[in-house]
Amino acid sequence: MTAAAQRRRFGPDSRRKALYAKIAVARKQLALAEGTYRDMLADRYGAASAAQLTYTEIDDLLAHFKHLGFKPARKDGRRAVAGSPEAAKARALWISLYHLGVVRDASERALTAFGERQTGKAALQWIRGDWFKVIEALKDWAARPLDRGGAGVDWSSIPGGGDNPRARVLEAQWRRLAALGWAKVDSTFALAGWLQAAGFTAARADQTQLDPETADRAIAHLGQIIRARLQTAKETQT
Repeated sequence: MTAAAQRRRFGPDSRRKALYAKIAVARKQLALAEGTYRDMLADRYGAASAAQLTYTEIDDLLAHFKHLGFKPARKDGRRAVAGSPEAAKARALWISLYHLGVVRDASERALTAFGERQTGKAALQWIRGDWFKVIEALKDWAARPLDRGGAGVDWSSIPGGGDNPRARVLEAQWRRLAALGWAKVDSTFALAGWLQAAGFTAARADQTQLDPETADRAIAHLGQIIRARLQTAKETQT
């Protein structure tokens, strides 16, 4: 039976309802915007929603979420994923570093290890009052020049636009892609042109005018390109 035929046979059984709930929890933990989630389903499975996935595809999707840092609820009383606003901000910075090609492992486990190095706390739930150390360390790491292992992110306010960290991440991604030879012109005007051509912005709009969900989708898209270019460069050198 084809996957399409299997999808047509699916009904709202209790097992699928439980899996849908698990997907919803994973999306919340990972702070996945609706557009990013829909693009993921389309790219990986050619589906518009989880209702169209086979059980095998749902298992694959949940495994992918775990690779990105999803921690399912424990049945043995152990800690769930840290859910404070500070933890969410640190997680967003960590994933940004992943899409900038600086961090190789976007998982919660890797973020926890980083947090422990900064605070001495072995679990994100224990950090509490020391979150500023983790967040500032991540921002400093992102701001370092490329030749010092950073991504060259400029966290300063945008003239006339205030604080817009997503736009700043996009600009840093574009500079990195220019250094990698993918972007032909290293300028914010070229980035704006690409965002329009790729369908992320309307005509005459730029990265500073993106809503958070669309900006996250653009960041994830450029992150895939950066990682692919870095992998190609690595293979060329070996």
